[in-house]
Amino acid sequence: MKQIKYILLITLLAFTSCATLNETYQGKSTKTVKINIKFHEDKGEWFELTSHHIPAAKLMGSYEQKNTGETFFYIEKIILLCSWFNGWTHGEFEASGSFKLINRDSGFSFSMVDQIEFWDIIKGEIRYNDDYYRNEDGLRKVKYRIERFQEFVQFLKKQELLPFYPNSHRGIVLNKKFKQDITHLAFPEIYGYRRLEKKQWLHDKYYQKVNQNHPVDSTDDNKIIKRKYNLGANLLWRTDYTRVVFPQNLHSIRDSGTMWRDYEEAGAILLTLYNFDYFFNDFLTKTQIFINNKS
Repeated sequence: MKQIKYILLITLLAFTSCATLNETYQGKSTKTVKINIKFHEDKGEWFELTSHHIPAAKLMGSYEQKNTGETFFYIEKIILLCSWFNGWTHGEFEASGSFKLINRDSGFSFSMVDQIEFWDIIKGEIRYNDDYYRNEDGLRKVKYRIERFQEFVQFLKKQELLPFYPNSHRGIVLNKKFKQDITHLAFPEIYGYRRLEKKQWLHDKYYQKVNQNHPVDSTDDNKIIKRKYNLGANLLWRTDYTRVVFPQNLHSIRDSGTMWRDYEEAGAILLTLYNFDYFFNDFLTKTQIFINNKS
């Protein structure tokens, strides 16, 4: 088994600095994973944090360096931004939470202090082809899209998926395994049910229902059989699959094609929200951290 060693290198410059996380595999392959922490002295004690593991997010706030060797980071704002070939989604949120870097004999370590939370949305914009949604309209559309993603993530976390999908250093390119898992689970229509069933990629719960010839919803059998397909986002969605696999709060979102549109237009935000808690509460806490000072 390959052993994984994480090293966080933070370079402090006179005005701006960047932190880089190097992921080193013992063996033939070496990969570099970056975390950027920029310190803006011209804005006071202000920082920005980004990482390709949470590719759509930029966390911003203040920091405080203690004479104990600890540096505290206080999150005040989170920006979610991603683009696709026909447009982009941009949202800015008030936020809270904090973490710290602790000076150890063997280097520095990362520790969460208060959990990071999204609060009120303060800005939202969506571009779709030549249509621009800004101000109240844009804020409303982004707010609802993020809320739908958050409900979707709650569902995904209960499935047999990976707890964390390390992303490409290119950031905008989604983790291939993540794309495959999400598409197989949430959008089997894209691949085709017969192909997924043949490869045993179809959701177990639905597969068992079909093979046992059980009604997909005993409380509303006739309606489900009659409305086996629903048109949304120019695709036909199988409502029987929706009702077997998804919780009720996601039924209309999937059957209308909204879930697919959200994913197609802002998949990087979905990956960001999926990885977010694990990234800060698990991934970073297992790093070995060293500080390089440069003037």
